[in-house]
Amino acid sequence: MLCVPISFVTIVDAAGEPTTHVLSVDEDSENGREDDCKSLSEAIAESALAVDGVLEVRDGRHDATTYACLAARLVDIGDEVCGVFGVIDRRTRDWTEHDRETLSDLCGFAIAEIERRHAMRLKFAQDHSTEQLFHLAKALTAAAGIDQIMQRTSRIAGDLVGASLAHAAIVDPETGDLKLHSGNRSDRLRLDESTPLGSAVLTGVPVLMSGPREISANFPLEANHAAGTEFQALAAYPTRRGHAAIGFGWSHPVIFTDALQRTLATVAELFGLGLERASASDRDRSVAERLQRSLLPGVLPLVPGAQTAAMYEAGAANLDVGGDWYDIVSAGPDRYVIGIGDVVGRGLHAAVTMGELRHAFAALVSRTDSLGAIVENLDRFAQNVEGARLSTMVAASYEPSTGDLELISAGHMPPMVHRLDGTVTQLPNGGPPLGLGEHIVRSTTKTTLAAGDSLWLYTDGLVERRGESVDVGLGRLRDAIQGTRAGESGAALRDVYQALGRPILDDVAVVVLMR
Repeated sequence: MLCVPISFVTIVDAAGEPTTHVLSVDEDSENGREDDCKSLSEAIAESALAVDGVLEVRDGRHDATTYACLAARLVDIGDEVCGVFGVIDRRTRDWTEHDRETLSDLCGFAIAEIERRHAMRLKFAQDHSTEQLFHLAKALTAAAGIDQIMQRTSRIAGDLVGASLAHAAIVDPETGDLKLHSGNRSDRLRLDESTPLGSAVLTGVPVLMSGPREISANFPLEANHAAGTEFQALAAYPTRRGHAAIGFGWSHPVIFTDALQRTLATVAELFGLGLERASASDRDRSVAERLQRSLLPGVLPLVPGAQTAAMYEAGAANLDVGGDWYDIVSAGPDRYVIGIGDVVGRGLHAAVTMGELRHAFAALVSRTDSLGAIVENLDRFAQNVEGARLSTMVAASYEPSTGDLELISAGHMPPMVHRLDGTVTQLPNGGPPLGLGEHIVRSTTKTTLAAGDSLWLYTDGLVERRGESVDVGLGRLRDAIQGTRAGESGAALRDVYQALGRPILDDVAVVVLMR
């Protein structure tokens, strides 16, 4: 339109940094290489940005090159300078009024296109930000504890706002330091106002810093942090209830627009809510586990000529007390009765029912000689106690002098016997759960433990996994038991539990008796 060999446009970004793009180059013109043209275009754009109006040059010089140019700033609808549009001729030239009008029209087209693309980028950024915030909220909801909340926040939040580094920080109540997480890395920081995170936590006011000079003037320790990266911008936002903050560092210039500040505040809000939920869950879990353990035997009795070991572990996904129980009760000078069971359900009611069943079991052992009578009385007991119906259990009578073992199972996981030669025998499960009615006959299993043999009783949380047949879990347990050596029952129990892994959904109780 203007019959010139070179045209260019310069876009000024949100941080005020200009980027010049050469739109057309006449390669037949003298010195028409694109890098030379870009150098000339950048120089003209810099001059045009300083001129209020049209920059017009008839006979200019740049790097021994003669040129004429016509350029004007691009001003958007908000009266903000968003760039420069210009044309260059490699010869002396008088610009006419028609040339100036044409330039004005081209500037109008350029502004419209810049604003259109800016609107598209803004919409994309908003959609992406909303999606990422939803992803963060979902990840924090599924987090199991405070450490996982911090790890997920720092990992996701940095990408969400385009930061080079993100730190989640919480005050350690024991030391008073700031406990930091950045992705999978953890660190500690002294709590004072010499860092953005410390300042945000102590004052409750967000910290926003742009440019290395401002950062080094206010936070010299942060000016050259993280493997020599000189941050161009820093931000730290406290959570609403204090004691925690989320911090960001950018290695490129950042303008803290209203939209960015709203996003940072939302991230801090989600982080704070996640911490509150995780703290409450951790408190609930601690109370639940203390209650559960108070209902279980503190110390197992010494069984002559045998080693015993037991454990209870709450499921990783459970916050309530459960119904797993175990006990070993002396029934005379040469007889011990071992019991393990599982009450249906969770929560306080299941824990109370579990406690009643365990105490009823202990009382029956001291007053009843027959193992069958113990289970029969527990069967009637379960029919009359709310919540005890369909409970499962195994009762085992052991005589230390002979190693004789008698077992009755009521719908429970099959006991296993590990022989000294390495074989593992899975015993029958015996019969239905407790509390289903009168005159139920359960079979009795008898065997003998030789020196080095061990009996394994356990609840279903040790073997059952979601989406998997229980037979697969039983096979995995047999293999794990087979891999242990005779010698120390506690070590064998730890090895098996480690081999099977922590349960996801259910509690685990295990009792081992090794002759």
